[in-house]
Amino acid sequence: IAIAPGVYCLDGRVGVGGPRMTIDPLAAPAETQEQLQQRLVELTPTDAEALAEAWKQAGDVRWALRSNPSSGNLHPTEGYLLIEGLPGIASTPGLYHYAPKEHGLERRADCSQETYSLLMKEFPPHAFLVGLTSVHWREAWKYGERAFRYCQHDAGHAIGTVRIAAATLGWRMMLLEGLADDTIAPLLGLDRADDFDGAEREHPDCMAVVWPADTEAAASAHARGKLPG
Repeated sequence: IAIAPGVYCLDGRVGVGGPRMTIDPLAAPAETQEQLQQRLVELTPTDAEALAEAWKQAGDVRWALRSNPSSGNLHPTEGYLLIEGLPGIASTPGLYHYAPKEHGLERRADCSQETYSLLMKEFPPHAFLVGLTSVHWREAWKYGERAFRYCQHDAGHAIGTVRIAAATLGWRMMLLEGLADDTIAPLLGLDRADDFDGAEREHPDCMAVVWPADTEAAASAHARGKLPG
């Protein structure tokens, strides 16, 4: 896979390098909104209002609120998205990392269509993968040995948040149980030690699959617990 950095902001602010795309359901241009509806699922006005409740605004300043609680408000959980090419974002599949400061998605790696199709062949159409990781040091400096279970607890909150967000949009989310750390790490790019030189290491927690609810919901044994080989 080829590294391809760049931040795609979710609320229209200028990102850190690379192209960007506004996908705020209340502010997105009509053409962009139509493209997203065709590729994923149509948003109703009620859905858009529900999503807007995760924002606060004072004057001209607007910011997103955290929807998942964290022990000590230290937030060790990181989020990743492995998704097919989408109009206005990228023409090819790729791995994205959520950048909270920019409230955006940074493209970490390119993925060939052949590889992505093979990876997702057992899942419903337009499904994509969500990965969660933990930076243990964010908890360990304060809580010592208790940090590991606190990170697991926070990951559970994040899983619940993803599930609720998916349901709000009319999608479905399923945790891929039984995936080994050694399977998740290379998929999210966590096995490259040089990338973490002088930085906090990340521990792979879990992977989940999300798909539009109006597609075929039946899942094979592969989809229930493991990724295709």
